[in-house]
Amino acid sequence: MAKTTQVNLKQLPPGELLLLEDGHCLRDQALAICNAEPGAMRHSTSLETLWHMVAAGEGISLLPALALAARPDLRTRIISRKLEDSAGRWLTLKWRASDPRESRFRELAALLRQVLPPGLRA
Repeated sequence: MAKTTQVNLKQLPPGELLLLEDGHCLRDQALAICNAEPGAMRHSTSLETLWHMVAAGEGISLLPALALAARPDLRTRIISRKLEDSAGRWLTLKWRASDPRESRFRELAALLRQVLPPGLRA
């Protein structure tokens, strides 16, 4: 991931923005932080397809840092930049209060915190 240049959301050309299809929370969040209307934007059914659309030069997209960390093989085909604007998502692990596996879930949560890719915080 390139670390030298940050991007201002107001500078993103809306006609180039590739998003997930309607119904995905990431799509709604991207539209909200870009202050954009869906209009005639092209969309994808999955993050994997978004990766390949960007790599093929079809446009730009907003992807979670966790998704970037998961695909080092595609990082050579795309350029990624951090946003100047603050944007983020929280991921939580939840379970039913009466679930007898609470200790196992807590162990899983601790493990996930230990293996976060660089640049992400718990």
